[in-house]
Amino acid sequence: MKVADANQLALMAIGVAGFGIPMQWSEGEKLEPDKDGNMSLQAALHIVARDSVLRLALPNWALFFPLPRLRTIRAAFEQLAAHIRSLILERKT
Repeated sequence: MKVADANQLALMAIGVAGFGIPMQWSEGEKLEPDKDGNMSLQAALHIVARDSVLRLALPNWALFFPLPRLRTIRAAFEQLAAHIRSLILERKT
């Protein structure tokens, strides 16, 4: 098993166990957000796992530089945070 396959499997386990959503094994999934800034939860998890160290190293204002990778990182963290907030609200009610 390749490292990339192990990472994919781990992310799928986190998605199913932690968030209760089914994940698909996809090779060429689009990881960039669409024009509205939305992306799949699976793509957001992948980006957050891949770029957490970079995100922690950068100050918040640096994520607003007009670089595609920084925009993608910001969108992924926002998407994941929004999903977690919705899960919390769902459990409270």
